[in-house]
Amino acid sequence: MRISQSRLAARVLERVAIALVLLALGVWMAVVRPFDDKLLAEQQTYRTARQQKLTAEARVGWRRFP
Repeated sequence: MRISQSRLAARVLERVAIALVLLALGVWMAVVRPFDDKLLAEQQTYRTARQQKLTAEARVGWRRFP
């Protein structure tokens, strides 16, 4: 392989690598990130509901027995 062909191959591989990184970033931004935000929102909802339940139980004096 001549030097010019080697340089051409290196440039092509470099551009393919950059394209793959950008594609992975795009998939992360479009798919993973919204689900992560939704998960955090659901966790907060669960914590709020659990705290309200515990507060109500404390108010009526309900206890769990093992």
